[in-house]
Amino acid sequence: MRCLDELIKSLMDFTQTIEEHLGIKAKNEFLPMQPGDVKEGYADIGELTEYGITIRPLVRNFRPQMLE
Repeated sequence: MRCLDELIKSLMDFTQTIEEHLGIKAKNEFLPMQPGDVKEGYADIGELTEYGITIRPLVRNFRPQMLE
């Protein structure tokens, strides 16, 4: 389960990483929840590893080359 606070922290970490590599500050605009937004998910993705699928947070997969 991943709650909204964890997702926001992950997105803020990602934004900070991009800011550091570009040398500029992002202009963040925080909006209230929108129709269709999901606060929490309950999917069990544990069995995916049996099929060779692994899920890693986006920030850990980031490479500065993506910005070029």
